[in-house]
Amino acid sequence: MIKEGNCGTFDKIKGFHESLFNFNKLQIAGAALANIIRTESSLISKYDLLLYEEKYTIEEIKFQKILNRKR
Repeated sequence: MIKEGNCGTFDKIKGFHESLFNFNKLQIAGAALANIIRTESSLISKYDLLLYEEKYTIEEIKFQKILNRKR
């Protein structure tokens, strides 16, 4: 059992563990974002020809990418 006099140390340790947990969440979010960026750039390259031929607007291409991702 923790006495009132020791709460400062306990809070510091608890805060440190929460900081590590938040840092790990941040790393996971960063990795996920990097993966999305890589995926987006590879999908954009698939549609470069369509954009070059000016058959579709950029918004239509993005919409098509979303539809393809859900399949």
